[in-house]
Amino acid sequence: MTITREFVHDPNLVLDLPLYKLDGEEFSSQDAYGLVFTNYGSLWTPHGRNFDGIDDYIYKSIPNFRSGDSAGAIEGWFRSSSVANNQTLVASGDTATTDYYISLYVGITTGLIIFNQVTVGVSSKVTGATNVCDGKWHYIVVSSSGTAWTILLDGVPEALTPTGGGNNGNWYADTANRDNLTIGAIVISSTASYTIGVIGWTRIYSRPMLQSEAQRRYLASKWRFQ
Repeated sequence: MTITREFVHDPNLVLDLPLYKLDGEEFSSQDAYGLVFTNYGSLWTPHGRNFDGIDDYIYKSIPNFRSGDSAGAIEGWFRSSSVANNQTLVASGDTATTDYYISLYVGITTGLIIFNQVTVGVSSKVTGATNVCDGKWHYIVVSSSGTAWTILLDGVPEALTPTGGGNNGNWYADTANRDNLTIGAIVISSTASYTIGVIGWTRIYSRPMLQSEAQRRYLASKWRFQ
């Protein structure tokens, strides 16, 4: 199946997974790298991949993904009505241990957006303020300047609560010993934190994203997920 790529060339776009048009049990990212991912159970829909919260996820074995990037951004579209799980949007971790990983997820019981970076078992984390598990589509951006994180929800900055090591902006370069990249669950020692809902699009950049850019991207792409 031939897939037309629909993005303006950006040399800092290092992962592009428009899940609303990626069908099959294996598919390639729609960026310059063409990473091949394996799908475990998630079902294609016209808006993205639906994850059952039990055992569905998308997986790529890759050592130290973007280990040279000390700043960057993750953006994506997500919809859920459940707060029964911690729900992983995208993660990269060490399969053998829980000591090294980086994860963007939605929190159990609260539905709040959480970004967590763990190295040598020490967590640095920020948590947003809005429950996104309301059955509506949401556009989520986490951006790192290299020294601090911001979370943007539908183009608007979230108030952040830091815990552990605080809001230090740690990114892939600060997270060693990783060997996978996942959507819909995290693989660290075991596979956990399964998403219950639909992930429409996931992108990763090797540069931070400003609020003005996030607002433009939100407005330009929300028609697809309404």
